Amino acid sequence: MAAMTGLARRRACRRLDRTVAELVQFLLVKDKKKSPITRSKVVKYIIGHLKNLFPEIIARAAEHLRYVFGFELKQLGCRHHTYILINKLKPLEEEDEDLGGDGPRLGLLMMILGLIYMKGNSAREAQVWEMLRRLGVRPSEYRFLFGYPKRLIVEDFVQQRYLSYRRVPRTNPPE
Repeated sequence: MAAMTGLARRRACRRLDRTVAELVQFLLVKDKKKSPITRSKVVKYIIGHLKNLFPEIIARAAEHLRYVFGFELKQLGCRHHTYILINKLKPLEEEDEDLGGDGPRLGLLMMILGLIYMKGNSAREAQVWEMLRRLGVRPSEYRFLFGYPKRLIVEDFVQQRYLSYRRVPRTNPPE
């Protein structure tokens, strides 16, 4: 019976972690689209029947946003239950001096590494591209700031050892 309780506890913890990660992605996409972030939408689309855990889930998501992405989740008034993300990173005065012109590349890398972190230190390529698509980045669409995203990610970031590719066993087609 004790083993069953431990197993159930681990499953509940994994589900809670997954919900927090989904909420972080939801908040980032809503912020990017400049759409209002309301408690009712968060409960409807992300939290669902876990709404009794809303305070814990929102607090953990806020912590991830702060430490991984540099955003503060701020509630606008207690009655309206509307949230906004505030960028807490200092703006770069001279990006070329500080980052050698690599600011956009590093921003993209940070988004990918943040997703990988939120997924438990590994993510499928499809998950990475889905997140980037939601942010308006397409694999084969040339970007003035960093070229072709697919080439940057699968060649440059892998060669620089920021990322690594491993085949997922027993998948058809190979992932």
